[in-house]
Amino acid sequence: MRLLTVAAGVAVGYVLGTRAGREKYEQIVASTGRLRENPTAGQAVQTVQELFKSPTPPLPAATATVEPSTPAPEPRRRTPAKETAESDFESTL
Repeated sequence: MRLLTVAAGVAVGYVLGTRAGREKYEQIVASTGRLRENPTAGQAVQTVQELFKSPTPPLPAATATVEPSTPAPEPRRRTPAKETAESDFESTL
């Protein structure tokens, strides 16, 4: 499912990119360059990198056990379908 989403995104990006042409490409490159030079964006990138570098604390082990208070109900049994005569079928038309 994830691969399908990525493939769809690539396809849409390709179509929009080819329709937009070189001018739009240059505009996107220029705005990306401005974003890279922005100090706030640089700080955000550093923060995210530090978060990924720091080890995550171990999860606490589960100590409690769950005991069922009442037994689970019996599953319902399916009843066989009632056979329908041809006359019943024709009367519904």
